[in-house]
Amino acid sequence: MGVSPLSMRMRELHRVCRMPLDLVVLMLGTNDLLQGNPVSGIVSRMEGFLRETEVSADRIVLIAPPVLRLGEWVASRSLVETSIELNKAYQRLAEDLGIGFVDAGEWNLSLAFDGVHLTQEAHRIFAENLLCYLRKGE
Repeated sequence: MGVSPLSMRMRELHRVCRMPLDLVVLMLGTNDLLQGNPVSGIVSRMEGFLRETEVSADRIVLIAPPVLRLGEWVASRSLVETSIELNKAYQRLAEDLGIGFVDAGEWNLSLAFDGVHLTQEAHRIFAENLLCYLRKGE
């Protein structure tokens, strides 16, 4: 099995996070779900990355992605359920690590025909919700 997209992004993020940063906001894992990677493996890789990041816990926010919906890229209800499972696992991970957490699955975001990507309006709503969350921390 090759290197997962999450693993590749984690390597690059790890390199970047060794630089001085004010804030790290991460929303990763959906592509790994679509490739059939188990939630436990996705969360394990995320945990490994977060533990090695040289950014203090109070400067990290983990975003659970919007819940997948049935569409051209999401053919089974079990994949939708797995995306819900990932969000819950990310919340537990954030609690365990003492980092910020946002569940974009709670923002009622509309997804495109593929069941994965945000619509234009959903991008606006996502940005507004994230900004609201970040301002609370100021």
